[in-house]
Amino acid sequence: MSWYFVVAIALTCVFGAFLFPRWPWVSRIKVTPAENKTGRDNEIAWPPPINPLPDLTPETLPQQFPTPWRPYKPLDYQLTMGLSSLEPSQWIQIDNGYTERIAKRKALIENYPTVVYGFKPEIVPAIEELYEYLLGYYLPKRYPGLFRIRLKGSGLTSEDSWLENLVTGECHPIVPPTAHTTQATASERAQAADHSLRAIATTIEEDFLILLPDSLLPDGGEESKYKLRAFCMCFASGVNPSDLLGKPLTAIHALVPGYKAKLEMSIDRFFGRMQVGRLWRRWNWGITTHNELCFAIGNETYEREMPKPMESSDPAQAHLRVEYQTMTRLPNTQAVVFTSRTYLTPLAQIRNDPPPIHAGTERKPEPGYGTPNGGGGPEDLADAIEGIKGPLIEYKKVYLYKERVVRYLRTGEK
Repeated sequence: MSWYFVVAIALTCVFGAFLFPRWPWVSRIKVTPAENKTGRDNEIAWPPPINPLPDLTPETLPQQFPTPWRPYKPLDYQLTMGLSSLEPSQWIQIDNGYTERIAKRKALIENYPTVVYGFKPEIVPAIEELYEYLLGYYLPKRYPGLFRIRLKGSGLTSEDSWLENLVTGECHPIVPPTAHTTQATASERAQAADHSLRAIATTIEEDFLILLPDSLLPDGGEESKYKLRAFCMCFASGVNPSDLLGKPLTAIHALVPGYKAKLEMSIDRFFGRMQVGRLWRRWNWGITTHNELCFAIGNETYEREMPKPMESSDPAQAHLRVEYQTMTRLPNTQAVVFTSRTYLTPLAQIRNDPPPIHAGTERKPEPGYGTPNGGGGPEDLADAIEGIKGPLIEYKKVYLYKERVVRYLRTGEK
């Protein structure tokens, strides 16, 4: 082989990214930050580096067990934000329940589309931005054994590239068809946004909300309260998510006892200061007397199955429901993305299995794993349930199960 030919190949590899900057393997996620109307420091790298998990493949997925979150503590229940920082790589979780849950999400979207997802026209750019980041960057970077970018046709641009889901076999374009054109009509762009929402919702297990105040819209006003502008909540519990579209955080949390007095100002301030590239997480937990992931009160989906007192049912069949919630901000639209991933654990498992060993140390345990020294067991959960007092008893429906569940956790008696 001529050495001229070798040099030519080397030069092509080195300068290929410059000659063809829109090839699919060259990230096309570019940041053109919106005008800084809030005083935040936007000097944060985007997109953030993602640590891959190459060993997770369709073949190894059945051995990928869910994280055994135990966020309760044997103390009186306190209404707090309870935030801790999260590495960008750890944003989206995938485990051996993926196939079953994605199938459930598809069925809910197909049967109850007006209940489980929706959006306002002004949030379309943020939907497109989230779609491109997740499908075009995060998922193939984090899970290269489950998702891969494929070039369709003979084109060389990222518009010709698709994300292939190696678990479900589905493919989606990594760029929404109307995202980067000024010629698409509002109707065409809204239709594409509808497809993008569905694609995200049937590719990841997390429910998600997209929030933005009027003051950060291109033609918005001065109102700085964050409002829900888009959502997909397949696994809602105790709320009809479609009723919340377009409402501010205060209205969304109207039924939470003590929210206005204890949390409203702190949450508004936190949302206003949240930086691009930072992720935050928290946990919400409760007990359900059923094993339904979706229990959206006030719509036809589960209206016939309202929670009932646990009188004759087996308390071992009740479940600990943990919602693992995250928040981050997108760089271009400045929209805040809130995700919630639901975990259901039978109380029999908590009663009979040893509590999970938390990451971290006794002095600084990994958040979400209960208390140090093997905490998170049945006695801790019983104490935590008894620590729910005042108006939170009604809000969390503790009266439905408290006596029988606490007795079962402590003694095993059903």
